[in-house]
Amino acid sequence: MNSSSSRILKTKIIEFAQSCGFDLIGFTDAQPFVRSFQVMEQRVKAGIYPQGLAESDLRLRTEPQRILPGAKTIISLAVSYATIEPPSPPEDSLQGVLSRYAWGQDYHHVLRPRLEKLAAFIENLGTYRCVFMSDTGPLSDRAAANRAGLGVFGWNSALITPDYGSWVFLAEIITDLALPPDPPQEGTCRQCGRCHEACPTGAIEAPYRVNPFKCLSYLTQMKSPIPEKFRASMGRRLFGCDTCQAVCPHNRAALRGNHKEFEPGPAGPTPDLGAILTMSKKEFAAAYGQTAASWRGRRVLQRNAAIVLGNTRLPQAVEPLAHALQDPKPQVQEAALWALKQINTKAARSLIASYHERPER
Repeated sequence: MNSSSSRILKTKIIEFAQSCGFDLIGFTDAQPFVRSFQVMEQRVKAGIYPQGLAESDLRLRTEPQRILPGAKTIISLAVSYATIEPPSPPEDSLQGVLSRYAWGQDYHHVLRPRLEKLAAFIENLGTYRCVFMSDTGPLSDRAAANRAGLGVFGWNSALITPDYGSWVFLAEIITDLALPPDPPQEGTCRQCGRCHEACPTGAIEAPYRVNPFKCLSYLTQMKSPIPEKFRASMGRRLFGCDTCQAVCPHNRAALRGNHKEFEPGPAGPTPDLGAILTMSKKEFAAAYGQTAASWRGRRVLQRNAAIVLGNTRLPQAVEPLAHALQDPKPQVQEAALWALKQINTKAARSLIASYHERPER
């Protein structure tokens, strides 16, 4: 294929991708991401690689041709999830805070049909093959997006785009169709250090170095117990953490997307914590089943809700925590017990004493 034909195909793909609802589209080659591999290898050696949430095979994460033999192009795509300004729950309320990305419909479910449609369009341009992914695939989304010219890395390791800031979901299509690459996004973020200073747990240990085992976004998703030393830092964060993005100056003038799927769903951006602790499986599915907050299950959200109730120190939190002490899952019981210790009212101390006097203990 000559260069003129490939440019025409590239234009057609961009126009079709925009019609599918993608806000940003960039192109890069399918050569290995050498620098990304080196960084990941260093993180593994330092013990700060996010096992459990990221592909463990570093070659698979950084060598597109291992995913699709014969791959020639990576099409990097981004969709903004910025909608309304996040409200703050009243100090005397039993409300928590959901990270923005979990407000609306699960982005995996939203992006998948768009990716399927775009991949089918590309395949029908000839006898081409495509593999698509968004977050759940092995390829590093941010490395691909950076090299495809969509944005630069922030100190918090987020990809910052010129128009939408870092409030974007990333996806990519790997194909054996050769297309002209876009120039990589040069430069860095403003390097103001605000994300580093604002991080409640010190997870941003150095520029571009985030320790996931200190990061509240990571910790609130893990099924293992949240270490006690990080619980107070959660504040009202129920699931995820937006602090490093919220303080970033690149996000102040970020454009909002036009995707109603990411607007707050039934639970809203500041859910009722007491309702979470008492909800049934059916109620959980109705309130959170379509959101990204559901993928770790009801018990993880209930454990987090108990911890956040403890952080409120409000006496009215004792009643829902009493219910949580009866939960069959030890992780929910333990979180409720910790929370009652933080509240430390007469009623809270009475529940703690009764808990330790149970025959089964």
